[in-house]
Amino acid sequence: MDRISILIFNTLSARQGLSLPGIGDLYVETMPAVMEEAGVVTPPKYRVMLAGEGSMNLTSIVKLIATVQGMDEEQAKEQYTGWLAEACTEEGVVIASVGKIQDGVFVVASDLDRALNPGVSSPVYLSGKVAAKRVILWIVSAIIVGVGLSVVLIVWIESRSQIQVADRMLSEEVVAVVDTAKVVKHSSVNDTVADTLSAMSAAPAAADTMQRATEPAASVQGRYKVIVGTYSTEANADKFIASAKKKDSTLHYEKLPRPNGRVMVAAYASDSEQDALRMMRELNGTFPDAWILKK
Repeated sequence: MDRISILIFNTLSARQGLSLPGIGDLYVETMPAVMEEAGVVTPPKYRVMLAGEGSMNLTSIVKLIATVQGMDEEQAKEQYTGWLAEACTEEGVVIASVGKIQDGVFVVASDLDRALNPGVSSPVYLSGKVAAKRVILWIVSAIIVGVGLSVVLIVWIESRSQIQVADRMLSEEVVAVVDTAKVVKHSSVNDTVADTLSAMSAAPAAADTMQRATEPAASVQGRYKVIVGTYSTEANADKFIASAKKKDSTLHYEKLPRPNGRVMVAAYASDSEQDALRMMRELNGTFPDAWILKK
């Protein structure tokens, strides 16, 4: 699951709403417990609803991205736009583990539905002698248990997602444009990757790298830079570069300190966006999580 989808998932799982530019406002409402007939109770349930953009006066996901990533809203908006372009499919806007929006209708994904309603959601048949107070007590207990299970599920999904996107940081401006809201803090997971890489022997060079073996080192001077790693310390960036040179010595790796204290590693740059995109695709075999920084 990508970082923006994780951010949306966590916000909705916490039963908070947010505004998605170009899509609409997503918010959570409670369906109260209902006595369908004598002795049959449908427990309370949470469901996600879609409203017109700005109609609910919710926090914009763009502002949330800017706050979490420590960047200005223009950069955050650029990130969100790129994410939205990838999320739009022939079936509508698909948000991983969250749901699908098509023709103005939101269909919740099973992962989010389980996070919102971890307890019993099907009708429950009660004995005719069960008192009203007991029914109320049962409903309150179900809500408390549901909230507790939701918290555990959110923590588990977040830890799993951090591993999957260890080398992909949404910290700076990416050619793909994006927008988001609040998400959990991200420690520098790339540092763990750097330590692992420094302990491993060099992997065989990819076919495209072999083809460039006789070429001079690639330039890192240009408006569009291909980023292959982001680290919290210069030492960890150096470890990564040492390991990366064993994979592809034809590239010239440059450290790019950022205002937030992180250090990005660039392997190529060009004033041509298309040229940078071409090189990023070539490097994907060696650096699967490479992305483009637009200066």
